[in-house]
Parts: sequence; structure tokens; C-alpha cells
Amino acid sequence: MNVRYSAAGEDDWRRLKLEDAVAVARAVQSWAATGSGVVYAAGAGEFRLFVGDRLVVVFLIDDTTDTMHVVQVRRA
Repeated sequence: MNVRYSAAGEDDWRRLKLEDAVAVARAVQSWAATGSGVVYAAGAGEFRLFVGDRLVVVFLIDDTTDTMHVVQVRRA
């Protein structure tokens, strides 16, 4: 699966401390490649990937392009 960050999602990610940014990047790539990780459907096609106990990656999936669109990275 491809991964794309929206402008807001990338801005959120860049604001994180380095170790948190690395954890998010690894979790996103892992989920996109293997489907591993804790993910909950939040409704309206939105999903939440939990990174540790402190961070949440909000994303959408475009089945037509097999792409995970990261729209927000926030504290849990």
C-alpha cells in the first residue's frame, strides 16, 4: 500500500520530537506494508492507528489507488 501525507498531516508529524516522529513513521510504514498495528475504524471512512500509548495517526484509505492518506497526527 502507498502512503501519502496531507499537508496538515505532514506538519503535525514534523512538529513531533524526533523519537516520536520515528515511531510514527515506522508504525505507518508497518501498517501499510503488513496491516500490523492497533487500528480502529472511527466512522465515515476514517481510521486511527495508535502508536504506543501517546500518539494517534488519523488516516483514510483510497482503495482505487491502494493508498493510505495520513491526515492528522495527534496526542492520544
